[in-house]
Amino acid sequence: MHRSSRFVALRPLAAVVVLLALIASAGSVFGQARPEDEVRRRIKAAFSPVGKWKITKMDVIIAAVESTNPNIPGAGGGGAAMGNVTMKIGSSLGGDSYFEVHRDGSVKGEGTATYHFDVAAGTTAFGGDVTGSALGGGLGIAIPIGGHAALADEPDRKFTISGAADLETGIIVLNPFEADGELKGIINPGGHSFSWPVWAPMSKTEGKVLVHGATLLYQVDGKLLFKQIGDKKHYINLSFEAVKYVDLAPLFDLAVAGPAGPKGDKGDRGLKGEKGEKGDTGEKGDVGARGPKGDKGDKGDKGDRGQPGLTPTWRAGSVKAPVGRATEVRFEVPMAEGKYALSLTPEMKERSRWIVGFANKTERGFSILVVPADPNDRAAVDVPIDWLALPTGDQANNR
Repeated sequence: MHRSSRFVALRPLAAVVVLLALIASAGSVFGQARPEDEVRRRIKAAFSPVGKWKITKMDVIIAAVESTNPNIPGAGGGGAAMGNVTMKIGSSLGGDSYFEVHRDGSVKGEGTATYHFDVAAGTTAFGGDVTGSALGGGLGIAIPIGGHAALADEPDRKFTISGAADLETGIIVLNPFEADGELKGIINPGGHSFSWPVWAPMSKTEGKVLVHGATLLYQVDGKLLFKQIGDKKHYINLSFEAVKYVDLAPLFDLAVAGPAGPKGDKGDRGLKGEKGEKGDTGEKGDVGARGPKGDKGDKGDKGDRGQPGLTPTWRAGSVKAPVGRATEVRFEVPMAEGKYALSLTPEMKERSRWIVGFANKTERGFSILVVPADPNDRAAVDVPIDWLALPTGDQANNR
């Protein structure tokens, strides 16, 4: 593609130069100049290609002819009527369209293109294939004298954009825009219909970003060689433009406020404020850690002799329980009720480890079951077990 020579490298222009001067002067007024690399970083970030670009122009002109046909005998004089010819084939920007440059340099976007097809022939000299040179081989459309070919359906088509951007140099490359579907047309008189695939709304473009005040401009226009017949070259005219608006407010805030100054001396201590109102009662805190043991107290006076105690309500004894088989234990004197705690202590010898459990607790006794801790130890022996039954509940409190 032949591109315009109006592209320049990414650099701040007049507004940015003024902004730099303001920032530098603000730094001197406030007693400390902002480091140059910080100033450059802030400006570079503000004028970076990263962000959303609005497409403002997107024209593809394949054919644009409005004239009389010089091939008609007598055209231009001699009494014969001139043959009027119209050929308008191309596409332009439709609805809202944009592309976005990401921080990794990738470019994605989408939009709408409006397609144009308007061919009118006033002579049979164009009836064979008036679109042949414009669409690369033609559509095989025969337009009669006085005939007219135009689009018969909706002219708008959606498209997508992909590409890449060099964030250091400001060069943006957009791949050919992708649009799907086909266009349908009709020839009158006669009502003959025809169709063909849509062409790309824009070819591949490459250019540098232009800084224009508070606007970044990406602009490409030129000609793309389409077809050559003999010595005659046929071009497609292309024009594309997109803008990204820069928010200068943060930079002006930097110029007005100036950079942070050095830390000042510590001020005098202020007066003591008035006592505040009593606050609401706080929630109850967690229980604190146990305090250290206190000193031993003095020996107390000997108390009065108490009443004779009640008979103990606990039970204890020993039993030999065969391994793997339940052994029943019966109290000589039944408990008041079946609420009691059991302590079971097996005799430990050199070869065995046992697991001891109990079941079937009643006020008259319980059952003991002994199993080896090792499932592979299945020796049939009797295990001596000491047991202790301690009452719980009301009978414990009445001892």
